[in-house]
Amino acid sequence: MISSIVIEKLGTLHISFFGICITLLTVLISLILVSKNELTMYSDLIKCGSSDVTLRKKMNSCSIYIRRMRSFSKQIGFISILSFMGYICSWLITENGYIAYFFVTVTVAIYVYTTYLLIKTFYFFWKFTKIK
Repeated sequence: MISSIVIEKLGTLHISFFGICITLLTVLISLILVSKNELTMYSDLIKCGSSDVTLRKKMNSCSIYIRRMRSFSKQIGFISILSFMGYICSWLITENGYIAYFFVTVTVAIYVYTTYLLIKTFYFFWKFTKIK
């Protein structure tokens, strides 16, 4: 059986993870908004008649970056919701049983998915920052 101390520790991990995810969401949203402003600036320059090829490449690169960051922010938002729900579940579990095992399984799934997302983020970073 799973002890109440383990459930309490997992609840603490969940609320910590929730805080980290909210911080990451805040940073990602600010990066997306900065890139959106940059994209608007490039779009305005093109509308004014600038036909520079590098400007169009920058605009394309910026739009790809925004799409990727939006995708990451959705996934991190999903993880933060699951973490908060995990914290609430750890708060509600009073007895050992199938609910406790389900809680531990959900916790492991969150951390496996987060590891996958971290690997995917590093891959995107290395691919996006590669100098040609």
